[in-house]
Amino acid sequence: MKIPLRFTITRQELYNLVWSKTLAKASEELGISKAGLCGLCCWNKVPCPTSLYWRRKAIGKPEEAKPLPHPEKNPDIEIQPGLLTVRDPALRKEAAQEMIRIASSKLFKVGTDLRGCHRLVSRSRQLLLKATYSEKGMVRAFGGCLEIIVSKGNIRRALLLMDAIVKGFEGLGYKVGFKDERMRETVVEVMGLKVIFKIREYWSIKELENTNADPLAGQYGVPVDRRRIELVPTGRLRIEIEYYQEGFGGRPICWLKDQVSETKATPMEERLTQFAITIINTVARAKERLVQCPV
Repeated sequence: MKIPLRFTITRQELYNLVWSKTLAKASEELGISKAGLCGLCCWNKVPCPTSLYWRRKAIGKPEEAKPLPHPEKNPDIEIQPGLLTVRDPALRKEAAQEMIRIASSKLFKVGTDLRGCHRLVSRSRQLLLKATYSEKGMVRAFGGCLEIIVSKGNIRRALLLMDAIVKGFEGLGYKVGFKDERMRETVVEVMGLKVIFKIREYWSIKELENTNADPLAGQYGVPVDRRRIELVPTGRLRIEIEYYQEGFGGRPICWLKDQVSETKATPMEERLTQFAITIINTVARAKERLVQCPV
């Protein structure tokens, strides 16, 4: 379904949607929260499937769908997506049109092989394979490498994701490159603004045994009871989004951050369209902020 500023859906269409997809995917398609979708169904007396329904369906033992009560009552339900957080009507319209293009393009498809990948991805692969690992177990290359900060086991997957992102953005007419001559920060130029994005892997904190074995404990200001910890890569990825604009004297006048993370139910490969839509929302917010506080 497309994502305009607002749209209508019939009661029967809402029933068909929630019984054909999980609530998480249905709410993402409508551009509203999962709680908002549940409230919408409750208000319009549309039954929703439980998580048990989807588990039984996954193992080939589906339950029968609950019938829609009073199907003859089929009014139009107005839905206003909460994806756009800007107030300027002209800017909302421009951003919504870009969101519609992204949602209907279906360009962000992740491949299974790096052969034939984008030239930026091919160059990044060579640089990442030569890069050294940090003490946290993450690899990161600078200077002409797309910004990817992951563990060794996730390099290939991150490159496939980045290849789908770059090709998807270029298919929409956006430019992907680097912010400056140092070629360190990866940016996409959308609606006249350059937004930084990067793929990063989550890590978890693991406390080491023998916590009082720190040789510096009690010296140089290191507390005696300092715990020794280790950062362990988890394999779960997120895409971070950032827009930064300096004013006179280097003072930031616009600094926005957002991110799209994968979950156990929804891997990052299925969230790239949502990531692209989040980029549009970030650009719209930045443009509204820059009008209020010009450089």
